[in-house]
Amino acid sequence: MSDRAQLINGIRQFADWLEANPDVAAPSNPRFLLPLSTNSAVAVFAAEHSLTTTSDAEGNLSAVLTFGPLSYEAYGYVDFEEHRAALEEKNARDWAAKNGLRITTGTCARCKRPFDASDTRWDGHDRYKQTDYCRNCVDRCHDSEIADHRCVICA
Repeated sequence: MSDRAQLINGIRQFADWLEANPDVAAPSNPRFLLPLSTNSAVAVFAAEHSLTTTSDAEGNLSAVLTFGPLSYEAYGYVDFEEHRAALEEKNARDWAAKNGLRITTGTCARCKRPFDASDTRWDGHDRYKQTDYCRNCVDRCHDSEIADHRCVICA
């Protein structure tokens, strides 16, 4: 039996069971998700099923088929690879923080100059202390004469 046939069979079995057990609470969010990865795939899905698409604040599309209180939601991303990379980075940073570690960049967060991995001096000649900035950018930042100067380095 294919995965699709198993899913259909499972949905029917669940509906029969739910009907046979009226004292059991029904799911509060009966939603089925269809990850299509890209916005263009969602647009094609929506066109094939005469649906409208909606986009979130980041421009990611979704289209929803409804069957009473049930929904079948197809969704995609503006840039799926970027989304995956951001999620992987977040997971890595969460893991590092949970384990008392800190992930740092290989370049200055401001000027993007690569750090010299062999320069481990605390004075920050290359990387300033344990920050993501080079000493040059930190020195230029502190030299600012603007009274209410605020930046990512000074904050």
